[in-house]
Amino acid sequence: MKLSALLIALTFLCSSYRVPIDTNDLVGSWKVVEFDSHTPELSPVLIKQAEAVALSTEYELNADHSCKVLYMGEIKEGKWSYNPENQELNMQFAEDGSGKDVHQILSLENGKMKTKQDVGELGYINFVLQKQ
Repeated sequence: MKLSALLIALTFLCSSYRVPIDTNDLVGSWKVVEFDSHTPELSPVLIKQAEAVALSTEYELNADHSCKVLYMGEIKEGKWSYNPENQELNMQFAEDGSGKDVHQILSLENGKMKTKQDVGELGYINFVLQKQ
């Protein structure tokens, strides 16, 4: 009984532990290299199209917190921030609040960043970005 309680507590502690992320490690150019959709209500055709767009996407996060995103030949400029409380990388591409891109950083190591993007009731999407 004590062993199972210890295992449950250890599992909880390990799953809730977050490795601190230094914002300096976020600065640089990043390319989306993997896309994994968990959106069961969406059409497979739509998911394939979203994957093609995602895999063509590159982000540039600058030390002054300006950013650029390049996808499908279009460039958008904006600002980025990182919230260590919830490990969210926020990119804002329009002054009015539209054009927002939010990723929860799941891990960041060896030049790879794994993120999760919540898409509301539709589900979520996991990405892997490779530092260029």
